[in-house]
Amino acid sequence: MSTTEASLSVSSLERLVPLPGYQTVPIEQGFNWSEALSGCEVEDWYLVVFRSVRREDLDVQALAHHDGLAFAEAAKIGGLLMYFKGDANSTAECLSFCLWEQREQARQAIGLPEHAEAAKRTKHWYRWFQIERYSLRKRAWETDPEFVRLTD
Repeated sequence: MSTTEASLSVSSLERLVPLPGYQTVPIEQGFNWSEALSGCEVEDWYLVVFRSVRREDLDVQALAHHDGLAFAEAAKIGGLLMYFKGDANSTAECLSFCLWEQREQARQAIGLPEHAEAAKRTKHWYRWFQIERYSLRKRAWETDPEFVRLTD
């Protein structure tokens, strides 16, 4: 992808917004991806989706603190295009995601100390969680982006 295409695609992410019920629907249905990426070409971005059900006794301040530290640390690697920090719905279900230029950058981020520290706390913060990984592709002439679920 050329620098111009990358810039256009990244600025398009500013138009990406969650749709009602985004916490519980497939990731491709939970946001206005087609609208936000209209006219863009995306070679192959790496998307990591974190779905969870929060515990009733969740210390929201501690979660926000560790989340912020992990985000700041990951951003220093480069390649983090977007971090969407979701809100819990009425049944404590939540969805957040990180969109990366490349898979390797995400792999580096999960090995960093602040991410590891936050990951250790997941059993205290969530009743349930699941991580989904996708390859996200979009061609300028196509209306909808393609989400390919990765299994490893």
